[in-house]
Amino acid sequence: MFPIFFLWTFVSSGLAAIPSMSTVCSTKPANIVFLLDASGSVGSTNFLKQLDFVKKLSNMFEIGPSDVLVGVETFSTTFHHQFFMNKYTTKTTLLHAIDKIPYQAGGTHTDLALANVMAHDFKPTSGAREHVINILIVMTDGMSNDAKATILQAQKLHRMNIETFAIGIGGGVNMAELKHIASDPQKVFTVTNFDALKTLEFEILEMACEVLDSKKTPAVYLKDLVHWIEYMEISLLALSALTIIGFLGCCCQFCFLFGKRSEEDEEEDKEHKEV
Repeated sequence: MFPIFFLWTFVSSGLAAIPSMSTVCSTKPANIVFLLDASGSVGSTNFLKQLDFVKKLSNMFEIGPSDVLVGVETFSTTFHHQFFMNKYTTKTTLLHAIDKIPYQAGGTHTDLALANVMAHDFKPTSGAREHVINILIVMTDGMSNDAKATILQAQKLHRMNIETFAIGIGGGVNMAELKHIASDPQKVFTVTNFDALKTLEFEILEMACEVLDSKKTPAVYLKDLVHWIEYMEISLLALSALTIIGFLGCCCQFCFLFGKRSEEDEEEDKEHKEV
């Protein structure tokens, strides 16, 4: 019985090690920039909730020069540069840096923010890698101060082949504006308040995975191949162990039935002798 238990424990741990779709996706290279609303309507407490969301989502990815790189920018009346993607290339330093981002209240000039991101963030000098998917995640709790200028900048943004997600928080957002900012309607997300941002973490991750899968680059194909080999190795080990478990189970069943049959034969022999 002990060998079977041991083998089943091995198989269970092996199956658990098989990466899920999100886990595999999270190791694919990507250039990701978060653009956070720091206007007066957000407030310092809610701004910290935005940072917590950015930290949790970043923590789901494999951070590194050959994996996912993350940059963060903020905006209010003006654009506030925080850090480019190549500034923090380990998860520990990245998460620590996100904690240190200051809150700077003001208006909501989303147009200036988008213009600055296009001009500076997705450049090789800022850490953007060639043949790697570019993703921008914009978070805001209200309408921009200049809707026409924001739409104009969003149109320029889409021509740069940057996959853009738009997250609206609270009841003051303009859905039409969010749809202009996002690359397509499927990349528009809304929540009722900042506390509800945590409900979007896996949804945003899954959408990012879809983007990475739909626009594979040579670097992504290489990563996929490595993970597929790892997956097959684990699967074959698990299958082999399951086969052994099945064989041992059959042997145990046979021994049980054979033993039971022997006992019945012995009883019959005793009865014949007594007669």
